[in-house]
Amino acid sequence: ETRIKANQNELKRLMLALLPVWDGMDGGQTFETIGIDSPVGPVSAASFGLTMGMSGVTDGASIRYGVSLAEPKLPDGLLPPWAVALLPTKTELNFAGVNLDLDVAVRKAVEAFDLGRVPPMDPSVSDEIAALFLAKGPKFVIEPSTIRNADTTFTIAGEVVGEPGGRPVVDMTVEADGYDKLVAALTAAAKSDPIAQQAQPVALAGQTMAKR
Repeated sequence: ETRIKANQNELKRLMLALLPVWDGMDGGQTFETIGIDSPVGPVSAASFGLTMGMSGVTDGASIRYGVSLAEPKLPDGLLPPWAVALLPTKTELNFAGVNLDLDVAVRKAVEAFDLGRVPPMDPSVSDEIAALFLAKGPKFVIEPSTIRNADTTFTIAGEVVGEPGGRPVVDMTVEADGYDKLVAALTAAAKSDPIAQQAQPVALAGQTMAKR
């Protein structure tokens, strides 16, 4: 620890020389025919997948994640029959953070820290780094994603843009194919099920506001 503190300028030089650490990294894993014994009974799925990709520490960097789930099955009796019929049979969700100025943030942090001080970085520097990061207009992106069951398919895409000191701006498109069948199922179930009675007005409102 004493040697590191005495030579922290050299440490900083070596850390900055590593950038961007890597040019790009991608990976993924898919688990097939999985099952879990839960306190309420067995839970299973035909497959469950995760993917991740990220650029190096650069200006305009990106980080991407994907999650997929096929044919999930819940314990018998956990959901009413009408809800089981609406349970998604395949879900693919894709998210990303883009236009991330990681280079400036990391360089600023490395240059500012002092191992002889507690804490090593002045809180005002952290605030400055956050302001610089947001000033570049980073975006949280929902890349084309789908949720489908036997009769209905939802497709979702959009982005959330943050501004320093301001509220995030959301621009999102949701498309539904077979939505009438979902509404019909909820309407039929609402005749006898209190949960369906609560969900039906929301589904009808979505049907009313949507462009056909």
